[in-house]
Amino acid sequence: MPTDEEIRRAKEYLVLRLSAERLAVSSLDSALLSAARRIVAISRRYNIPPERFRFSADPQLQAEVRDVLALLRDALYNRIETIDTFNNDEDKDRPFVAPALTTPWKDKTFRQRLAEYTSRWGYEIEAVIAAAGLEGIKDTKAIESAIREYLDRPYDNPWVKDHMGEGAAVRLENIPHYGKGKPIASQAALALLLTTVVAKGWMQNWARLNAGKKGYYVFRGSSFPCEICDYQTSFPHDASDTDGLPPFHPNCCCYVVYTNDL
Repeated sequence: MPTDEEIRRAKEYLVLRLSAERLAVSSLDSALLSAARRIVAISRRYNIPPERFRFSADPQLQAEVRDVLALLRDALYNRIETIDTFNNDEDKDRPFVAPALTTPWKDKTFRQRLAEYTSRWGYEIEAVIAAAGLEGIKDTKAIESAIREYLDRPYDNPWVKDHMGEGAAVRLENIPHYGKGKPIASQAALALLLTTVVAKGWMQNWARLNAGKKGYYVFRGSSFPCEICDYQTSFPHDASDTDGLPPFHPNCCCYVVYTNDL
C-alpha cells in the first residue's frame, strides 16, 4: 500500500489540478458575453423580419457571425494553451495541458468539441435575438441583459420558451439533455470541456512525474456517490494502465497515488 508521504504528495497535486481547472473557466462567461454583444450588434444592422431571422438568412451576416465564433474559439483555445501551471521549478518549461489538446477522447479532439459547442452556443444566441424580435423588443441593451441573465440556462428565457418551435428557435428543439428533459446549455458544456481537458493534461503529467513506479491506486477526492469512481478505487493499477487515470467523468475529483508497493 502507498506510504503516508506518497498519499500526501498526491493530495497536494490534486489541489493544484483543481485550481488549474477553476482557472480554465474563470474567464469563460466574460468571453461568451463579449462575443454575444458583438453578434447582437452585427445582427441589428440587418433588417431581417423576426419570423425569418436566422444568421443564414443573409450570407454576409452569417459570415460575420462565423468570424466572431472563430475568434471565440481561438480565445478559449489559447486560454487553455497558456494555462499550464507548474508544480515545481523542474517543470517550468514543460507544458501540462498542451499534449491533451491533440489527444482524442471518444473519437473527438478538444478543438473538434470546441467547434461543436461554440456553434451550438451560436444557435442559442440566434434564438434569443429572433425571440426578442417576435416579442417586439428592439432595445439592444435589453437583449444583451437577457443573454447575460440566462447564459447558463438559455432554454428558461421566457422569450425563447414562448416562441420555441418558431423561426430560429426550431434549432433548439434537437439538443442534448441531462435526462428527464433538462437541456444542456452550451455554457455548461464548454465549462465541462475546459475543465476536463485541463484535468486530463494534469493527470498525464502526473504519470510522467511518477515514471518508474510499478503502479498506482486511485482514491476518491469527493464523497459524491459514483459507481465509476468506486470501481476504479477497488483494485491496484499497473503503471501502464493509462485508462485508469482520472478524470473518469466531468468534475471528477479522484486522485492517483503512485507506489512500488502494490
